[in-house]
Amino acid sequence: GLLVLRLWLGLSMLLIHGLDKLQKFGAMLDNFAKMGVPKPLAACAILLSFPVEAVALGVASLALVAVYPFAKRFTWWPQVFLGLAFNWGALLGWAAQGAGFGWSPVLTYLGGIAWTLFYDTIYAHQDREDDALIGVRSTARLFGARTKPWLGGFLAVAVACAGLAVWHAAPERGALVAGLAGVAGFGVHLGWQLRRLDEKRERNALIE
Repeated sequence: GLLVLRLWLGLSMLLIHGLDKLQKFGAMLDNFAKMGVPKPLAACAILLSFPVEAVALGVASLALVAVYPFAKRFTWWPQVFLGLAFNWGALLGWAAQGAGFGWSPVLTYLGGIAWTLFYDTIYAHQDREDDALIGVRSTARLFGARTKPWLGGFLAVAVACAGLAVWHAAPERGALVAGLAGVAGFGVHLGWQLRRLDEKRERNALIE
């Protein structure tokens, strides 16, 4: 329970700080002195209470956080960088409990990246015209009319990785059944989103 609380606090602070940086990046360049220093410092303090492997992974994540704001300028796949950064907690959380590394955290991480590609491509469709005007790239602009087949592929990878991660991690039959049931629900929900997607509607791609 305490481990989960510490992970939640540390990752929440890093996420909040990261989102704040992304939203105010332009202002930060002109007003660097007003950056919210307490949040990253607090997150680092919590991170340092974990095992050395987790600390190393936490520090390594900063490189991804630093690169992501610029990804739309040099690649059509910025959602990959978002997925690499936002799902890093799957690896860090596993290391924090001293369980070593195996297939489960790696599969969870890969599945999370595929899921991020799924939902953030949908989100990027809302900004594709504005992105085109300012020269910003995204998977939404890259896929265009082929978005649904691509999303179907990301959905399949996300669900398959999640299911295999549960299979490798579940200690007993009851936990395996419960975990796979959760993965099935996850897949059904993504399928529902994919079915309702209309990529031609820029401001509200998911039909209400």
